[in-house]
Amino acid sequence: MDLISNKVAYLKGLAEGFGYTMDDNNQKVILGIIDCLGLVADEIDMLNEDFHNLENYVELVDEDLAEFESMLDDEDYDYDDWGDVDWDSDFDDDYDFEEIDEDEVEDEDE
Repeated sequence: MDLISNKVAYLKGLAEGFGYTMDDNNQKVILGIIDCLGLVADEIDMLNEDFHNLENYVELVDEDLAEFESMLDDEDYDYDDWGDVDWDSDFDDDYDFEEIDEDEVEDEDE
């Protein structure tokens, strides 16, 4: 998404080079559009970052699920080792995605 940010920065520089000011109504509109494009580019960058964090989180969950499935498929696994687990009380349905350990996610990317 750097391309969008770079294009917006180019447009800002171009407008400044042409001497656009807030004195003329047409120039006000053009400068307003350029500022709006900058905000859109920033939002897209944040959404892109959030998407990658969520993608990494889903990969972690998928790995955990695969490990759990392999345990269930293992004929020699002793299911009595689980003990008396109260599955309802251990489930956290109010998970906050901001709690993702970014160091753990970044380590797996490398």
